[in-house]
Formats: sequence, structure tokens, C-alpha cells
Amino acid sequence: MQAIMAPRPGLKQDAKVVTQIAAIQALDFEMIKRKLMLPPDEGKSFTQEQADEAEKWYKRYLTLMVLRPDHVHVPNGPIDAFWHQHILDTQRYGADCEQCLGFFLHHYPYFGLNGPDDAQNRDRAFDQTNAFYREIWGEDCTALEFFPKTGVCGQNCNGGGSGTGCGQGCSGKGK
Repeated sequence: MQAIMAPRPGLKQDAKVVTQIAAIQALDFEMIKRKLMLPPDEGKSFTQEQADEAEKWYKRYLTLMVLRPDHVHVPNGPIDAFWHQHILDTQRYGADCEQCLGFFLHHYPYFGLNGPDDAQNRDRAFDQTNAFYREIWGEDCTALEFFPKTGVCGQNCNGGGSGTGCGQGCSGKGK
């Protein structure tokens, strides 16, 4: 797991941050991945590779909450799907948030829906989130290996990838 999660060398981290990142890395998401691999009536029909990749990026998303707490972070479609599944296990989600972040991470699913200015703010926040991924891990969250470039965002698609202007390369017809 270390190779998947470790931020680039040279990133300044105090003891608390190191402990929080270690707690995030240690999270066992096997049941969440199993659920995501079920057919659409119960899950998302993810393959094992997709579930593993979404887990990697979700853990990175949580890590951004620790490394860059002063920013609004916007997930791409696969990260958001993983997050939604985590939230559904309410007791576990609350405990994981408290252990790893020190607070309950609320999900506001309406960012970008309140007109053009709000959508633009969401898209800018997504771009900044992705810039942090590139800075910290040297990878772009719109260049996923196991998710097809068309329709990757599914239910979240709003003509701009995941509704976040995510640049997944889809035509905006992922619904």
C-alpha cells in the first residue's frame, strides 16, 4: 500500500500528519470494493481492477484533506462512487473520519448545481484538487488506467465528465 499512497519525498509533514496518513493507508476497504463490484441494482459493476484503482484514489482524496485542509477538494466520478459507498456504512464512516481526519467529513453533493457561477467554482476546485494530485503523487486523477474514457462518471455525469469538468475524456454522455 505504501507505493500507492506515499506522497513524494520532500513534502513537509509533522508527526500528526504522518499518523493520519498511516491511518488512511491502513483502512480496510475490502467490503466496500466487494459492494462496488456487484451488479447495478446493488453496486456499480466495478471490476476488481477498477475497485482497486478507485480505492487508491479515494485514499489519496482523504490524504488531501490532511495535507491541504484549507482547500475545497472535488472528487472525480470513481472517487465519488467510492466515497458514497463508504458513507453508507455510517458507523464505520464516522469512526474512520474521526480516526484519520479528526472530524466528520461531510459530503455536499450539490456543489456546482446552483447556477453557472457555482458550476465554475466547482470546476476550479476540481482543477485545484487535480493539481494537488499531480504535485503530491505525480499523477493526474483524470488519467485513470482501469476506467474507460467514455462514461466513466455514470450517474454523476453532467456534460463535463463527472459534472466537475473533470476532463475524463468522455463526451458528457456517460449517463
